Amino acid sequence: MGVKLIAGPSNVGKSTVAASLVDGGGGRILHVDDLARRSSDRALAFERDPSVWSEPPDKLVQKLIGKGEALWPLIERWIYDAAQDGTPTIIEGEGPSPEHVVVLSREQDVQPVFIIEPSSERLFGTLHQRSRVFRELPPSHRSNVVEMNVLYGEWLRGECDRLDLPWLISQPWSTLRDRCAAALEINVDGAGQGTHY
Repeated sequence: MGVKLIAGPSNVGKSTVAASLVDGGGGRILHVDDLARRSSDRALAFERDPSVWSEPPDKLVQKLIGKGEALWPLIERWIYDAAQDGTPTIIEGEGPSPEHVVVLSREQDVQPVFIIEPSSERLFGTLHQRSRVFRELPPSHRSNVVEMNVLYGEWLRGECDRLDLPWLISQPWSTLRDRCAAALEINVDGAGQGTHY
């Protein structure tokens, strides 16, 4: 059965796809963002300080990678627990690194897919539409947020290529769910409902 992992930068469709893949199938979704929100660890909470977005995008990517490193022991615990109880589980969110996933997949039945969005314009549009906090940032800070997500996606893609892990571009949205299902070896019935791991 295994655990499915959908990872990647913010606002690339991870949560939406995860929800559609468990719709009606009796599975559960665990959101990595919930782990970060509950933590007081500064590495996990760096995004809560609005002044952080004045930093250069490449430095922000390093903070994001550091956040993933700090989150990994908690994500790993989720994966072990989910594998033990046997409930079909999708873990989705920002933070899991391809390197950690490869190491863990030698011990646990975990299947990952990483979703990226290389288009700054698309990311800006999605962030602007979905996030009041993003809309309230100064223009230069919004630009840094978008560029951080693009650069983080490029880093993930390079790591996935190096480690032979699956990655997908989020566009076109209309096929993202089915492409993720194929990458994760999840069978979805013809009506688009129900998940069979």
